[in-house]
Amino acid sequence: MSAPKPRILVYGNCQGGWLAGALRQKPEISAEYEIIYLSDYGGGPPPEHPVHQPGFYGTLAVVIWQTAAACKPPAFLSSLPARCRQIRYPTLWMKLLWPTYAVDPRNLPEKDFPWGRYPYGDRLVMRLLDEGVPLSDLFKRYVETDLNSIVNLDRFSKMALAELQFNDQQSDIAVAPFIESHFRTRKLFGTVNHPTYLMLRVIYQGVVAALVQRGGTGEAFSPPSQVALLGAEETPLHPQIISHFKLTWATPGMRWLYRSSLMTLEEYLPAYGAFTPIPLGASPQLWLSRAQQAAARDCMEEAEILLLEAAAQFPDVMEFLQYLGALKARQGKLAEAERVLRYMLTRYRPTAPVLCDLGIIMFRQRIPTEAIAMFQEALRLDPNHAAARNNLQLAQRAAQLSPAKTNGR
Repeated sequence: MSAPKPRILVYGNCQGGWLAGALRQKPEISAEYEIIYLSDYGGGPPPEHPVHQPGFYGTLAVVIWQTAAACKPPAFLSSLPARCRQIRYPTLWMKLLWPTYAVDPRNLPEKDFPWGRYPYGDRLVMRLLDEGVPLSDLFKRYVETDLNSIVNLDRFSKMALAELQFNDQQSDIAVAPFIESHFRTRKLFGTVNHPTYLMLRVIYQGVVAALVQRGGTGEAFSPPSQVALLGAEETPLHPQIISHFKLTWATPGMRWLYRSSLMTLEEYLPAYGAFTPIPLGASPQLWLSRAQQAAARDCMEEAEILLLEAAAQFPDVMEFLQYLGALKARQGKLAEAERVLRYMLTRYRPTAPVLCDLGIIMFRQRIPTEAIAMFQEALRLDPNHAAARNNLQLAQRAAQLSPAKTNGR
């Protein structure tokens, strides 16, 4: 019988929970260690958690624990054996983009909303509601309010960055330089404390480097989506924040993910003001809308990642791969577009629109005979498909004019 693996304890908030899961997926680490996550919030660990085992802390080889400004280290550190290594990582915050964030006293745990309906309150909204501003005027009053009359944005941003830098000094992994260098050009957070995986990657790579005790991880870690959010709640940015910090990844009219909805700031504010319940969960249409918004903003990498994630979550919905093929074709990546659509034909029942799209791609690659075959098959399935009929005529003329091209590749 083999000896038990040495244990790693990852301690922290939901960011720590993600980190523990990511470490378990790295064979180099999971083969050597048993990785256990312990949350620092909620009602405490469940009865079956290993922490309740007698002498649990004495079994630990490594503790990876989360630091936060003005928060004391966890009390259990005094119970660790002298041989136990400690790796400290900072809590990820982005206060400077949400200077009006505040706890809303209306937000209470409910059966369907354990963290409340709106865990990310806004003191400007609360002030306007207290002044009697009706919901119909809330957006107008909100965007017209000078944020500097509520908080000095320059001073507040310096304080927020100073807090990040201070926390770096209490940790073994630094995040402040990355945040300061990239927050204007990359989406690092969706709420004041919910980072994207691009931001979490900084923590992950630092922890892995410390565990394997070398200067780098030796890999370019690619989580499922660097643009995806830890969680399913984004809070829209005030337009003055976008302009003040010259953010290139955000626009005033963009839509933001809030649980099962995708809303503009103008739609979000009345919902939040009325404390309208928005259920959890995401529909295929929501995922497609997110990808379409990313493509409209020319964020093709983000759009493609969202489509691939959606296709994995909803394997019976073919529209995600069809739209991905269209995006590849729009970018001139015809060979990649062809591969996507041919894969679709092996996974789903052929449809006239997909066959027509593939025919157009083959025609653009100057392979008219294959294009003709695709258009003809599309018309067999749907004799009234106008695009297939029109493109068939074009492909037939091209084949007649360029006989050297008719034998395919």
